[in-house]
Formats: sequence, structure tokens, C-alpha cells
Amino acid sequence: MGAAPPTEPDLPELNLTPMIDVVFQLVIFLMMANDMTRREIAELELPAAATSTEDSPSEGRLTVNLLPGPADRPPSLLLRGEVTDIAGLEAALRVHLASRGGGAPPSILLRADRTCPWRHVQLVLQACAGREIEIRRVAFAAVAPAIAAGKEKP
Repeated sequence: MGAAPPTEPDLPELNLTPMIDVVFQLVIFLMMANDMTRREIAELELPAAATSTEDSPSEGRLTVNLLPGPADRPPSLLLRGEVTDIAGLEAALRVHLASRGGGAPPSILLRADRTCPWRHVQLVLQACAGREIEIRRVAFAAVAPAIAAGKEKP
């Protein structure tokens, strides 16, 4: 009787399932993170500014979008992707300040549509300076005059 023919050794198999799971989780995370950043910025026609500086976002800065509306009605604001009013802004600012626990002073980026009445901007500024809030750093979003005239793309 002859010896059994030699068998080939078992080759290791590569299980790709865990790697595919990790890749899908990463894709979902990046899609959600991208969606969150877009919710902060509303489609507004910003006013032109004669002078400006490039925006450099600071840690913990809130973006408040002042939506266009008639002067005889209370202003509508977009904060963290949700439409609110001045009372809602004040409540959100108090919560934001309480959650910070010190550190650098908080700041606000105010993005107001160029058609918004100045009275609405004043109401937002008064809310930022109110008791228990006292936010002293407010930046206004604007576009350069060349962009506003349509000569350059933003």
C-alpha cells in the first residue's frame, strides 16, 4: 500500500467583515458630522463691509443666524439648526454658559441677513448682554465689497 498523497497546508483566510463594519461606521460618522456643521449656517444674504478680517472660529463660539423678517414682528433666529426667538436664545445662552465651566470668555458670531431691521440686531445684542449672560464678544458676519458686487466668488 502506498503512502497517502501529500495534502496542501490550509491557507489562512482573511475575514473582511470587521473591517467593512468599521468603514461603514466611519462613513456614517463623517456624514453626521458634515450635516451638523451645515445646520449652523443659514442661507442668508450677508451685508457688505468696507473692512473686514478673515474669520477664525474660536472654541465654544455660538453661531446665531438672524433670519429676514418684517420689522413689526419679533425676530426669528436659527441657533444650532433650530428656529427660535429671543427668549429661546437667552435660554440657550444660559445653558451654554453653564456647560462651559469657565475658561475663555464665550463669543457669538451673529449672521444677520442684510434685509433685517437694525432693531432685530439690537434685540439679539441686548439678549447677549442681559443679566446672567453677559457675553461681551460678538462678531458680525459680512462679505467683502467685491464679493457683494458680484466680482468675486465667496
